[in-house]
Amino acid sequence: MRLSMWMIANRLNALDPEIHIRDSAPITLKSARRAYATNCVHVFQVGDDVICNGEGDYIRLKDMGTEQAFELIQATFDFYDDWAANVKQAALDMDYQRIVDECWHVFHNPIVFLDANCKVLALSSEYAEDEVDSEWKYLSKYGYSSVVAVNSLSGPGLLESFNSNKPFYYASPNAHQPSCLSISLMHENTSCGRINIIQHDRKINYGDMQVLNHLSEIITSTLGSLTSTDEHISTRNVFYDLLIGQAVAEETLQFQLQYMHWTDEDPLYVAALIPKDKSLPTELLSLISSLLGKQLPGAVTLIVGGMVIVVYNEKHTTKEQFLTALKPIIKQNRLSMGISLPVSDLYALDMFLKQAVSAIDYGKLFGDRKEDDDVYNFYDFAIDYIIENNGVKDALYVCHPDILTILYSDTDSASDRMNTLRSYLNNERSLVNTAQELFVHRNTLVYRIKKITDMMRYDINDVYTRDYMKLSIKVIDLYSQKYNIADYIQKK
Repeated sequence: MRLSMWMIANRLNALDPEIHIRDSAPITLKSARRAYATNCVHVFQVGDDVICNGEGDYIRLKDMGTEQAFELIQATFDFYDDWAANVKQAALDMDYQRIVDECWHVFHNPIVFLDANCKVLALSSEYAEDEVDSEWKYLSKYGYSSVVAVNSLSGPGLLESFNSNKPFYYASPNAHQPSCLSISLMHENTSCGRINIIQHDRKINYGDMQVLNHLSEIITSTLGSLTSTDEHISTRNVFYDLLIGQAVAEETLQFQLQYMHWTDEDPLYVAALIPKDKSLPTELLSLISSLLGKQLPGAVTLIVGGMVIVVYNEKHTTKEQFLTALKPIIKQNRLSMGISLPVSDLYALDMFLKQAVSAIDYGKLFGDRKEDDDVYNFYDFAIDYIIENNGVKDALYVCHPDILTILYSDTDSASDRMNTLRSYLNNERSLVNTAQELFVHRNTLVYRIKKITDMMRYDINDVYTRDYMKLSIKVIDLYSQKYNIADYIQKK
């Protein structure tokens, strides 16, 4: 393992060395030498001291002989080799605590290893609950990062660094909150964890950033490959699990939503981006996913089943902003994109991914219905999907979003809006005929219809929208007679 002079200096910190090292001293050194050699640490005597020179950067060890200093420097190279091997084996064993314990000997600062959902996998065992700061106490007690801590690290101007797979240093403006070094562990542009080094016993420097970056490279490929194959792995992103239909604990999902400043009432959509060239390498998909992550820092961007999936929040990113950011990327990279209905149940996110993919299939079949070049909205093909598919859960989640909203509203408030709308649509929006059928005064009906249309996101004056609504009501009526539909769909 090659080292930098900073990495060597950190290992010799207990000897109080005199350090003359550039801030960005590179990782190029492969061993110690008593005579100069390229990419080696030259160890030589100067008076009572020893100089350890690595390509122009040097460390002075006072009152020490050359032999002792040489052994120390060479032992440092051996230490890092052993450390890297031990960490890799711990990652293969999925022994998170051993990874953290091994790393303490390198960083000599408190370390926390988190999964992709900010749940604690391991904490440095050298520090008690009350020995670091209030966040450390919170981590020790509750086993999750606090929302305050995550918001601090991902605050204004920091989100891109927070989501990057490169280490970034957070200089705390608060005297009661220590600074820290943080890195997101990314595998194929999917988060599989995070490591934070808290500045407590020793000031963090560039060498720590170099080691943390190397640590990430050692463990990410191992943890990431396990993440993609093991459905029970705890380091997998909560949205990845939801998209592939895996169960997710409500507490885990709620924590993740808080970190992202989302609520389960926000208008979310799933977009699937599929290469037209089916042989596109995974590495290029990762590149596209990374690019989208930078363009849409507030969205969730993942690779699932050979597709780039984006879950975006219309409350934070409007559809216009979303399309403006993505259309050039779609065109340049020869992609097709399908967009789901608004997500009515986060725990059925896989259903909405299916909608996004189906939108592309139907869009290619009915080319005249696409919104724009290679962009397909499932809304435009929902009736086709309902006709072709007959699974209960599938059909219910494909019902018109406004109809589902009214269904939930009736359930919550014991109102009868669905019956009113059913009659209104069946009577071709005739107020006279609808009022007669429902045995209500015309003014009462006008008031009810106004309340209903105020709830709608879509224009009831559109013919397709009305057809879609009427079919959705028929689906709900049918399955309400045959099943308890609350067993199949739930309000998110």
